Amino acid sequence: MPPHRPALVPARARPSPASFRVTASHVAVCAALSLGVALFTGPSDGAAHLVAVLVVSAVGFGFAAAGAWKHRWSLGRAGGLIVLALASWLIGSAGWDVNILVFDKEPFPSWTDAFFLLAYPAMMAAAIVVVRRRDVRRDVAALIDASMITVGLGVVAYTFVIADAVADDSVGRLARVVGVVYPLSDVLVAGVVARLLVGSAAKTRAGLLLVSALGSLLVADVAFLASIYAGVAGNYDQWIDAPYMMFFLLTGLSLQQTDIVSLVGPSGPSTDRLGLLRTVSLGTGALLAPLTLMVGSVAGDVAKVRGAAVGAVLLFLLAMARMSLLMGAIETKRLLLEVLARTDALTGLPNRRTFDFEFDRAVEAARADLLLGCVSVAMIDLDHFKAFNDTYGHAAGDQLLHQAAAAWAQELHESAPGAMLARYGGEEFAAILPGIEEAAAAAVVARLLPSTPQGQSFSAGIAQARLDEAPSGVLARADQRLYQAKAGGRGVVVAGVPPGPPVSAAIP
Repeated sequence: MPPHRPALVPARARPSPASFRVTASHVAVCAALSLGVALFTGPSDGAAHLVAVLVVSAVGFGFAAAGAWKHRWSLGRAGGLIVLALASWLIGSAGWDVNILVFDKEPFPSWTDAFFLLAYPAMMAAAIVVVRRRDVRRDVAALIDASMITVGLGVVAYTFVIADAVADDSVGRLARVVGVVYPLSDVLVAGVVARLLVGSAAKTRAGLLLVSALGSLLVADVAFLASIYAGVAGNYDQWIDAPYMMFFLLTGLSLQQTDIVSLVGPSGPSTDRLGLLRTVSLGTGALLAPLTLMVGSVAGDVAKVRGAAVGAVLLFLLAMARMSLLMGAIETKRLLLEVLARTDALTGLPNRRTFDFEFDRAVEAARADLLLGCVSVAMIDLDHFKAFNDTYGHAAGDQLLHQAAAAWAQELHESAPGAMLARYGGEEFAAILPGIEEAAAAAVVARLLPSTPQGQSFSAGIAQARLDEAPSGVLARADQRLYQAKAGGRGVVVAGVPPGPPVSAAIP
């Protein structure tokens, strides 16, 4: 039987400063080691240099393979795909070295390119597995953001690299295809990095190291591509091998981190909040296409101008989709805030602000209908609530309020469908009974007494609005009768008490 799989631990909302420090120290050590090996082992086509780079890369591969095996039940397919990608790059690098050291030639394309090109989709597939496992609910906003960055970089790659590779008649068709696939793969890897950055996968130490590793790969590929166009591919600057080695080392270290479980675990709800890094990245990605279009128009290359224009249109459509998502999120939050502002958090009933607004409307409606219009109000207060809290605790008191609100609202809905019950404050509630005269309203409220939970009772005061009376006056009369109900023994409903000594009238 396979060992028990450890529970997935959700990632923290933000990486801690300690995670940044550890990640920065790992990157610094890997950079120092890689630069030292790259710069002090001879020329880039020398045996010492090629073997040293291969050994360092193999060490990084060993770390990655060991980490993927150690965390195999957490990483699943993602770990295997990362190891496959590193193995493909390592085999391709070994083949490259053999071509130079043994056969003294650099054929392009060659069998080594098959392994190099296999590594890119394997690494991207691993990143897709990570993203899908983290995003239980699809994060459309992060997908659009990453697409904008990818399209912007794709326009640059097409204008300055891919278009020229396609039009190069000096090489065979296969060489042109391979020459196009390399920069296209780099663009897709950049999109993967962008997706990890704008999402939450980079908010763990393992995620930060993995993103740093992919970033190192992109730096190395761009530098190597520049060296090819400079005509010095066989003897490029030694430092270009440093980011390649960093890619292997940082990937291996990322799979060794203890929080690798969080990297592939559910990340919780997504957010549309645009942080500084996300805003700068989106702005840069969106500007790449129009800037490239300007450069292409100055150069007078119609094909490149068309390609940049298509990219600009795609970016515009993605920006519109992103704006639509942001506006939808704003509207959702506005509605949520509106509900929170009008609702009591404990009971779920309308709060006092909502009650005051609705009661004013009900009084105005009653005044407008002089023949049939009337509205009554009830002030309801739980009896001996302080003693209940002191005896059973505040948690039990909150539960009593919640249960009483639910029971009364249900009973009121059945007895007077147009009535509204609200929490007025503390243990006090208020009800609006439109179209019901005072005596009938008292009878309706009295029917709520048996449904009061946990054997408790309440006292209530009823008042009907007069045509010449402000809403505050009606509430004051209802509140006065509530006090009369309290003084009369509690557990009663008082209505229509004439001026004079307080008299309690229980309504059956």
